[in-house]
Amino acid sequence: MKRTFARILLTVILAVCLIPSAAAGVIAPLASDYFDDTLEVTVTAVTGGKLNVRAKAKSTGVMSRLGVSEITIQKKGLIFWSDEATTTGTVANGMLATSAKSFDKTITFSGLTAGEKYRAVVTFYAEDSSGSDSISKTSDAVTAK
Repeated sequence: MKRTFARILLTVILAVCLIPSAAAGVIAPLASDYFDDTLEVTVTAVTGGKLNVRAKAKSTGVMSRLGVSEITIQKKGLIFWSDEATTTGTVANGMLATSAKSFDKTITFSGLTAGEKYRAVVTFYAEDSSGSDSISKTSDAVTAK
């Protein structure tokens, strides 16, 4: 009786361990038809309470619009991050490029408090005649100077 119970228990444990592994091999990560794997966000603290946010993107082909649709600067609180500043990207302010396959721009945010931790949430945007896509990336935190 004990042997039968042990075999059943072992079979159940093996099944529970192997099923997620098999399922993981079947589920493919979602890919974008518009962006290749190159989406980068880098934040650098500059003296005087400024942050430079560099956004780099490469698309799978020439896009009618490519770049950043929005950047939100977040400040670290005791527990949560709170939005401090938001800038919307347009062709006029240079955050969206036209007829482009790559995008690389640095945007400066000022008026931040020295000694506080900040990060940037960047929403990349790509559009062509077939449609559009957007992907958000969050930078590492930096301490304002």
